[in-house]
Amino acid sequence: MNYLDFNTFLYGKEYPIVKWEENDTINFWIETSKSEVKCPECGCNCISVHETHQRKIQDTPIHNKNVYININVRELKCENSKCKVKTFTEELAFASKHQVRTYALTEFIITHAIYMSSSSTSLILSFIGVNVSADTVDNILKNVHIIDNPNVERIGIDDVAVRKGMKYATAIYDLDTHHLIALIEGREKDDIVPWLKEHKNIKFVARDRASSYADAINEILPNAVQVADRFHLFENIIKYLKEMFYSELPDKIVIKDNEILDKKATKVISELANINWDIVDSFSYTNDVPIDENGEEIKFIDVEYDMNDKMHLAQEERRLEKYNIAVKIKNESNLNIDELSKKYNVSQYLVKKFLKMSDEDGE
Repeated sequence: MNYLDFNTFLYGKEYPIVKWEENDTINFWIETSKSEVKCPECGCNCISVHETHQRKIQDTPIHNKNVYININVRELKCENSKCKVKTFTEELAFASKHQVRTYALTEFIITHAIYMSSSSTSLILSFIGVNVSADTVDNILKNVHIIDNPNVERIGIDDVAVRKGMKYATAIYDLDTHHLIALIEGREKDDIVPWLKEHKNIKFVARDRASSYADAINEILPNAVQVADRFHLFENIIKYLKEMFYSELPDKIVIKDNEILDKKATKVISELANINWDIVDSFSYTNDVPIDENGEEIKFIDVEYDMNDKMHLAQEERRLEKYNIAVKIKNESNLNIDELSKKYNVSQYLVKKFLKMSDEDGE
């Protein structure tokens, strides 16, 4: 790389590098090559410098080191006697007024913050050469403006966790530009209906299988084509396949001389091998709206249960308690059924049932 290339590699010929040094951080000193600056009020070209002040602006890191841009910014006098502005500060192409970060660094921070919490973002960036606090990350995100498109025709809609398990919002994307065009608080039908009413041009919606979104779209945009996105379909398929294998196959499968010794595993695997693929191939995987034999649309209701709510947690606790009692009863071979029933406060029927259970049944 020759000197001229290095001299202008940061922000082009308008801001050439005049000096640089590297120690714990990397510092560049640059200057502006523009002799004239337009007044922001009247547009007059001005060259008279009133005073200068130095700005130190953090830029994107290099080799995991903090990078700072140092530049003397001019305050100029407006040469138009009729202008309301007497002096003004020149604007920089790479950083806004009074900011201590370049535009490029702000974008760099946002690209990390959208995947992590503000605290995590601050910590991770500190390892790769960016000094930014969690509060600053919060402020940057609060100033990100989402630009709506009232004429959008194809959207993607999904819920996002503002606080996992506690608070959710609905994110709406333009499928053609892949830009976020709305972030709505909540994920229920009534939360998104007002937005849908203002976007009657929508013809195509890709969404997850939540019934609240489906109900809202059916009510406001009855002619829009709705499709379930591939991610959620594959997620559901994988979930049900895992449940099937975990419930049917034992924890260990013993194979000797190319033969499976476990009868249960042999039965399951043989059933899988006898799948009628003609039936599987007969299913339609297109994005067409499903139609029944009378030509009417088939509407699916997908109810999701929260396995961490009080009811399910209580049921899980009772199952665990019963399992622990069963284990204790099986280990007490010196007591008869009547004694076990009184000791563990369970019926004799349950005692007999627990004693007959195998270790596999107990699991």
